[in-house]
Amino acid sequence: MAAPQSPPESPPAQNEDDFDVSHPSVPYSAQFTDSLMNEGLRQSKSALSGTPVIPRGIDNPARNSSAVRVDQIEQKTFPLVNDTELPLPLSDSRRTYQNSAPSSKLDVRLTHPGGSFVGGTLSSLAAHIPQRGKNEDSELDTWARQLVQRERIKSPQALRAALAKEVAREEQELERRMKARQKAIEHNEEVEKRVKRLEDQRNLERKLANAHRESTKRRRESTP
Repeated sequence: MAAPQSPPESPPAQNEDDFDVSHPSVPYSAQFTDSLMNEGLRQSKSALSGTPVIPRGIDNPARNSSAVRVDQIEQKTFPLVNDTELPLPLSDSRRTYQNSAPSSKLDVRLTHPGGSFVGGTLSSLAAHIPQRGKNEDSELDTWARQLVQRERIKSPQALRAALAKEVAREEQELERRMKARQKAIEHNEEVEKRVKRLEDQRNLERKLANAHRESTKRRRESTP
């Protein structure tokens, strides 16, 4: 008889401090979320890792000799990534491409040029996402309208500046939530250590009590 399968890992109940990086079509993974958090909070930021990719119609401004043009990459060289493997660990050897639009807080290598941070391509993931509803479209339209009104956008340059400002704000919020998650993890680890110390103390007391009873019993039995 086959052993029952463990239920899939469920994300914790969300609050305003949650660092949620889940994708609609990918199962939640606390381990993957923690690895992204640790990468985002890593203090020593080195040069971006992975092979740089130059988008179509863009020159190589940095004159990076290791960069490759996306239209010169053969499709057959892309790795096979099954949906059941996602999210793919950040250390997976199939992550070879540099993020073409890296966040200052989350620098992760991708399996495909312009792919998803969970692994695989955006198009393959999008196929599993339900169609957007009217309410979602309305929320997006409302957000865009409010952004234009709030920033008084009247030109493409102003739009780019406003979007850059929004990205910076979101990155600050992302960092705040990552730190909140890290603090919660450290708190839980400390609680677990204290519980373990109490359990060890209780076990020691139980052993000493048993030893005392056995000693008392032997003395009584040896007394004429």
